Amino acid sequence: MKRTSSPARPAVGRRTFLQQAGWLAAGAAAARLAAADGRVTLTNPQTPASPFGWHDTNGVAGPEFTTTQGNNVHAYTDTDANDTPDAGSSPDCSAALNCVTPLDLTLAPSSYRPAAVTNLFYFNNVMHDIAYPFGFDEEGGNFQASNYGNPGLGNDSVQAEAQDGEGTNNANFGTPPDGQRPRMQMFVWTGVTPNRDGDFDNGIIAHEYGHGISNRLVGGPSNTSCLANTQRPGEGLSDWWAMYYTQPNDTSSAARLRGIGTYALGQPVTGVGIRQDYYDGDPAVNPEPFENTWTYQSIIGAAVPHGVGSRWAQAYWQVSWALIDEHGYNADIDAFTGTAADAGNIRAMYYIVEGLKNTACGPAFTDVRDGVIQAAAAAQPYNGADVCLIWQAFAEFGLGSNAVSGGANANNPTNGFNIPNACSFLGAATANQKICAGANAVYPVTLGAAFTPPVTLSVSGNPAGTTASFATTPVTSVPAASALTISNTGAVAAGSYNLTVNAAFAPGPAATMPLTLQVNSAVPSVPSLSAPANAAVDVSVTPVLSWTAATQADEYVVEIATDAAFANIVYTRTVSGTSHTVQTSLAGSTQHYWRVRSTNACGPGNNAAAQSFTTQDFYCVSPNLAIPDNNPTGVFSDLSIANLGAVTDLNISLNVTHTYIGVLIFKLKNVTTGTEVSFINRPASCSGNDVNALFDDEAAGPITCVATVPTLSGSMRPASPLTVFDGQARNATWRLTAIDAAGQDLGTVNQWCLSGSVDTTPSPMVFANGFE
Repeated sequence: MKRTSSPARPAVGRRTFLQQAGWLAAGAAAARLAAADGRVTLTNPQTPASPFGWHDTNGVAGPEFTTTQGNNVHAYTDTDANDTPDAGSSPDCSAALNCVTPLDLTLAPSSYRPAAVTNLFYFNNVMHDIAYPFGFDEEGGNFQASNYGNPGLGNDSVQAEAQDGEGTNNANFGTPPDGQRPRMQMFVWTGVTPNRDGDFDNGIIAHEYGHGISNRLVGGPSNTSCLANTQRPGEGLSDWWAMYYTQPNDTSSAARLRGIGTYALGQPVTGVGIRQDYYDGDPAVNPEPFENTWTYQSIIGAAVPHGVGSRWAQAYWQVSWALIDEHGYNADIDAFTGTAADAGNIRAMYYIVEGLKNTACGPAFTDVRDGVIQAAAAAQPYNGADVCLIWQAFAEFGLGSNAVSGGANANNPTNGFNIPNACSFLGAATANQKICAGANAVYPVTLGAAFTPPVTLSVSGNPAGTTASFATTPVTSVPAASALTISNTGAVAAGSYNLTVNAAFAPGPAATMPLTLQVNSAVPSVPSLSAPANAAVDVSVTPVLSWTAATQADEYVVEIATDAAFANIVYTRTVSGTSHTVQTSLAGSTQHYWRVRSTNACGPGNNAAAQSFTTQDFYCVSPNLAIPDNNPTGVFSDLSIANLGAVTDLNISLNVTHTYIGVLIFKLKNVTTGTEVSFINRPASCSGNDVNALFDDEAAGPITCVATVPTLSGSMRPASPLTVFDGQARNATWRLTAIDAAGQDLGTVNQWCLSGSVDTTPSPMVFANGFE
């Protein structure tokens, strides 16, 4: 059964529009009065983000569908709430793809379902196409049936359900990992007569689709459980997308004040909507009663997730308007060019998409802020010019450089109104550069408002024989950006060099800033493999690999394959040290081959001579088994092992996707003997998501929850020892039972495995000459 979230422990698999009846979470500003139609007819509205049109799925000219189905979304009604399309509910637009349907908003929503489905199809496609050039593309984890040969996983177009019969006055969006289809459920709103259909509130659609964007970006497309902590920004991110996608072409003070969900509530576009207040793009200017005085610290006491999330929307709305005031507004909201010509709203969209890719899993507001700042610093087309502007806007909200989060799972932050010293004086977007001799090193430099221009820039400490130059010096107005280029580096010896930028101005004294330049003169040498020993056996399925250091190496690329030619590479990572613990379980009872190569700015070195090892016995099953909610019986999965031998040290690994691990119980049973043990038993304080861990009696510590996802990871001792199975025959049926002991959270047993040492010594004969 599907559910909306609750204040105590919100589900994160499906983001809801409402938290509970009567308290709304997000919406739209582009409202129409019920008696008005307000539609326009568009011809070929798709963009290059949908190169074969909205009705294609095979990447060949010509549509595969004439209904509201295509590569990005399948829209239909689900009035009986069974998660499948109602028969014939995707309107047929004919071979001409003329998707114009009747609409009379003075009637009940049931009278215009084809029009509702059409708009839902349209705006899902708009969301897809506009987000694409900013970085929510195939590799970023977007929603497409076919990726047309681009990176990432396909087969995950949106299932968009109009007038869903599951509820009213709500909406939700379930975001599974990349390669699995999300589901959007849109409801009818009953607050006015006639009822309003959420499928015509484009802000609600944008809000829900926005959950899909943020869930796929934070933590990567394959990890969609990163926005489940207490200080989560998810609802506010979705509110921001609702405002971005429905922003009027207006930069007046009135345009900075935005109500949310006005159409669904029967309000005019100037209504305050469903929030406690308008979102305010410039709270320092707009007078009461429109002044939104929220700051970072105002999340204290705010409900999770919607009250907390709304504060993030206010923070980034202020950032957005700071960028618009500096760079202007472009009504063509997908007009990202990647050049300095981009308007402020375009930059705001780019920074948030790229910023979420930089954001740590389970973030506090400060983590999302840092991701945005990192994106602004790394944006080469803008040369880091917006870093200090963004810091200033965040600081006005209380998210300055001295803000204290209190922890991602806490609700007690402290406001900070400072900006970094680098924004008052000197700053560098990338203060440490690595180059191969002969290449240029470029440092974007920012000058803050504390300078009195003109400011003359110079640098000292650059390697002998190199040339140092600034893009602009003297700098005649601040804040400003320049760039330091170190060239003529061909003869520079390998090593690390400390540089100092000097900024001289009257009345002074001069400001200084340290930089580092790492120069490599050649590709690195070849490392040697150390452990495990070549041809080792009974090696852990998550082994610790080590090797010797290579000369001039910056990083090492580790590869593991199941063949000596490395045609079937099953694991690869790039690491900075000379050891690495394999993060995902390798196949058991399998010979593996591994190698390491070093890299630096000059390129990769040669691979070390490969070695092999054979993993310990490991027996796995991947049931992909749904765990029933709040069910004391639970569900079980069986694993039958035919190999002989007696167990002497049993370990179990478990991979589970589930929100709120603290409600789970897992048992292992030898069905043949009846022995059973609970190795996970509702671990205390485990409010996070997912399990990917090995339970081993010899592990260093007990079950311990971490703030990142998965909440249970690595190796740990089980809640009850597995030694009860020692001496029992391995050839048996082994049963895993999964129990969800409370309501509201759902999940799946993806895979579980048994491993460990086995005594294969024959039993001594009671009678030396056979039976008596």
